[in-house]
Amino acid sequence: MHGASCSRRSCSSTAARQHGPACVVADGEFLPSSYFRLPGGGLLIDTPGIRSLGVAGADAQLALTSAMDAYPNGYLAVVEGSIPDGASGAYCLIGGRPAADVIREVCAGALATIAVGSCACDGGAPAAAWNTTHASGVKGLVSGKYMALPGCPVNPVNLASVIVHYITVNDLPPADLAGRPLAAYGNLVHNQCERRPHFEFGEFATEWGDQGAQKGWCLYKLGCKGPETMGNCPTVRYGEKTSWNVRAGHGCIGCSEDGFWDKGSFYDRVTNIKQFGIEQNADRIGGAVAGVTAVAVAAHAALTALKQSRKDHGKGIPKDGSGK
Repeated sequence: MHGASCSRRSCSSTAARQHGPACVVADGEFLPSSYFRLPGGGLLIDTPGIRSLGVAGADAQLALTSAMDAYPNGYLAVVEGSIPDGASGAYCLIGGRPAADVIREVCAGALATIAVGSCACDGGAPAAAWNTTHASGVKGLVSGKYMALPGCPVNPVNLASVIVHYITVNDLPPADLAGRPLAAYGNLVHNQCERRPHFEFGEFATEWGDQGAQKGWCLYKLGCKGPETMGNCPTVRYGEKTSWNVRAGHGCIGCSEDGFWDKGSFYDRVTNIKQFGIEQNADRIGGAVAGVTAVAVAAHAALTALKQSRKDHGKGIPKDGSGK
């Protein structure tokens, strides 16, 4: 089901572009998506023998009710987009009915509901400041099992993983307090980032296109939200694991966290983060690391010189490294 969203980087479009098959295979049989409402209002119907058939109007409503009737014992409801409640639901209609009413009805017959993308999870862009449509996430419409897969857009690998997990064990995977699967959102983006070593050594890009940026240094000072964002973007990536935003040269915008649209500019850096067991900022980390590195280099040089001097005098260095 599709509610309101920016539809510029549609989660459904991202899923449609994944390199794997559109259908999930279980017990040797294809489990097709029976009803899929596109952002533009059209539908994709996937049934055995009928693939990617676009329909609209009465045929679309028939496809929806038929899909629900075909699985009286339940199904997985996947919802993309926020739910606008303003103007009595007139901001988002499905078949002339408020999206909230239709989605609530569909989710009531579901074994579980999966919210995909930030819009479905917390309202996303439509629910950002001012929020004239009174948009919100889908969770308030769900009375049964619920799982959130935030992201702008969601990674299709995470969606497929949740579906396969449910098919395999007949339940949703373990989740955090926000309802996000721990397998995908159990670790900070910062801890998995390929640029993390540069953060540790105080190597930061400070302007777009500067030498640090060209060398692939940490983007924290340019607003990267990786240190406060949970997700697996650095390891799963997008486009057949080709890349993700930080690898491509742009900082993490924190899109898997609630209300990320209203947390200031994407280019405002986090002022303080925990590092080395204390509260430090990037400037102090860089200075401290540089100082420690200088001391370590000096100590190494002194020890090397001492070893060489004793070697020259035939005294050698004891195995315990004591120098005595």
